[in-house]
Amino acid sequence: MLELFPALALRPHRLPRLGSQSGATKSLLPMHFDLVDLRLIVRVAELNSLTRGAESSYISLAAASTRIKNLEESVGAKLLYRSSQGMTLTQPGKTFLQHAIAVLGQIENMRGDMQEYANGIKGQLRIFSNATALCEFLPPVLGSYLKNHPDINIHLREMLSHDIVRAVLDGSADIGVVAGSV
Repeated sequence: MLELFPALALRPHRLPRLGSQSGATKSLLPMHFDLVDLRLIVRVAELNSLTRGAESSYISLAAASTRIKNLEESVGAKLLYRSSQGMTLTQPGKTFLQHAIAVLGQIENMRGDMQEYANGIKGQLRIFSNATALCEFLPPVLGSYLKNHPDINIHLREMLSHDIVRAVLDGSADIGVVAGSV
């Protein structure tokens, strides 16, 4: 996927070589991440075992081991400590895991949003509101709107008035309901 969208790949970084007195730099290759690798790391971390992580990912132990080895080479750091008691994450592994979980979560959100369109949703409306309007004024208005526009999905969120104004200005909200003169 990253080959189709090269802007998503991380640019090569120039880092100082460890133990080098001359300050020479070492160029790392661009990092390319495979969703199978991300899911594998998450499962290995959850199960504390490469074997069980491979099983739950429906790949062989040898393939899982190779994938993790190649991933570690790509990022330039060990992600896992291997021992007879199982696998534990290194500090870079913990950081990688956090990002992997976030990326996989975003992909699930995207899948859900696209599924809504496949099921007939024609659009979405992002409304940010203060607590008073959210509880007292919006329910009957939105109920009537949704009755007349069943193919629109409304994402309603409670926020403080000054944050709502900022959200409308930066485009993260379509409509803002605020109180006072903000």
